[in-house]
Amino acid sequence: MSRRSQVLQVARVRGFLRETREDQVAVEEPLEVRLGYDDGTGRQTRSVSITMRTPGDDEELALGFLYAESIVRSPADVAFVKPCSGDNTVRVELDDGVHVDLDRLERHFYTTSSCGVCGKTSLEALQSEGIPSVAGSLQIARSDLLMLPDRLREAQAVFARTGGLHAAGAFDRGGQLQIVREDVGRHNAVDKVVGACRCWLPSGRRRALQSNWPGSSMSLSSGSCATGHSTYTRARSGFCHDETGY
Repeated sequence: MSRRSQVLQVARVRGFLRETREDQVAVEEPLEVRLGYDDGTGRQTRSVSITMRTPGDDEELALGFLYAESIVRSPADVAFVKPCSGDNTVRVELDDGVHVDLDRLERHFYTTSSCGVCGKTSLEALQSEGIPSVAGSLQIARSDLLMLPDRLREAQAVFARTGGLHAAGAFDRGGQLQIVREDVGRHNAVDKVVGACRCWLPSGRRRALQSNWPGSSMSLSSGSCATGHSTYTRARSGFCHDETGY
């Protein structure tokens, strides 16, 4: 597994004084997501995205990305997911019979870890994908709600070392943190949480969770401003509540 942070020598200049010291910084590397699927004539493999990310939880990032883009619609669509060709490529194999919209894939050959909605060719593309309504009525006590950012911040191990990462976390109705993921890209962090919540483990084994999880029993918190991508992904994934900010 690639390092999530590393120590570098940096020069600090104050007036006429220059000093060299060690500083721990967050790592950012490219990740390629490859999709394997049956097109009716046989198995095909295609590169669908290259994104800059903090190494770690790559399988969850790939699954969360594909789920947010409606390429994967349920855990049952996925046969397996695994890293390949070193540290920076993840392969997601779909089960036979799962339809893949090739026109949708054309948008995703390059995305970035920046803010907002990436990889969309038009506003119409966003509108056409559709978002299922969330039927739950999640209620969180005001005291717990106000504590979500602090609880998320306390769980950010890499941020504590570097000061340079975004985070997203899934909380239960009692305001307790269940999953936290960090990344240089705020929407990558959200995708990692979604990939973890949609019944998958990094090894590709299905997570034994209740069928409505996250759904109406979970809220999503991210440690920065709300973006179109995070709000859309939250709604696509069935989170009842979306909270942001430190």
